[in-house]
Amino acid sequence: MNASGLAVREFTGRFGLRPEDIIVIFDDVDLPWSFIRIKEHGRSGGHKGVESIIAELQSDKFVRVRVGIRPRHTIRNLSSYVLAPLPEHGEIKEEAELGINTAAEAVEKILRDGPMFAMAAYNKKVRVN
Repeated sequence: MNASGLAVREFTGRFGLRPEDIIVIFDDVDLPWSFIRIKEHGRSGGHKGVESIIAELQSDKFVRVRVGIRPRHTIRNLSSYVLAPLPEHGEIKEEAELGINTAAEAVEKILRDGPMFAMAAYNKKVRVN
């Protein structure tokens, strides 16, 4: 996942896409479970996969849909937390499904109405750690 830029560069090159033609969806531990935050461009925010994409495309001009995965408890090992499989049942599973569905709706809104309208609809105020 930390080398996502290689796949994105290959994909954009194969289909003749510019960075501004793509939407990158990724997890974000700074947002609570299922919260969505959309940005048109900018820095990686420390997300290694996004850093890789920016480096490989040599541009930060792509839309991002951040999907919150911050738990209510303290994370001791970020890598272990992010890479752990989701439970098959329970609150976390439900929150993950809600986040995925909300992200899909947000992408549809981006494609239909543009990033600015999607940002207005989905970027809610949230306390970030």
